[in-house]
Amino acid sequence: MIPAVAIAFLLVGGLLLWFVIGSRGRWPLKLLAIVITTSFTFVLWDALGSFSGWPTDSKPPDRAMLVASSVDEPKAIYVWVIAPTGHGPFAYRPGTGEPRAYRLPYTRQLHEEIEKAAQMTAKGQQVELRQTARRGQSGSGRRMSRAFRVYRLPPPAPPRKNTLSAAGASTTGSG
Repeated sequence: MIPAVAIAFLLVGGLLLWFVIGSRGRWPLKLLAIVITTSFTFVLWDALGSFSGWPTDSKPPDRAMLVASSVDEPKAIYVWVIAPTGHGPFAYRPGTGEPRAYRLPYTRQLHEEIEKAAQMTAKGQQVELRQTARRGQSGSGRRMSRAFRVYRLPPPAPPRKNTLSAAGASTTGSG
């Protein structure tokens, strides 16, 4: 859907440039075309915001912390993960702890791994999903596929408490 919107915007913008550069006179018409294109820019900007938060079919990160999951048994598995920052200079940089939703194709093995991870997160444990390469047999020979493995992360260490003593020196206390 997003590529279609971007292509439509490029066509309208290109048409405007062609019209403004290639035509003579008729400035009221040129001005009208510029106003329509500018308005369309704001409409497009507003529409793109509605795509935010919906699960993506793009490849999830190789390592990410699981926040939540949902299994739609015959169709797909949805995971919400906190991933490291995006790739590339123009990639989206999420805030700390901001999860991203992914739609994964359903497999029985992935279903079992996600259920195991969901039970661990329900107990308050932090869980990391890691993608691993797996070799599979197909009719024409070997092929590589990706699978997820669930790893329990160690509990976070409590922060150190720094207190000031009467002399003004910083000491580490236990309570």
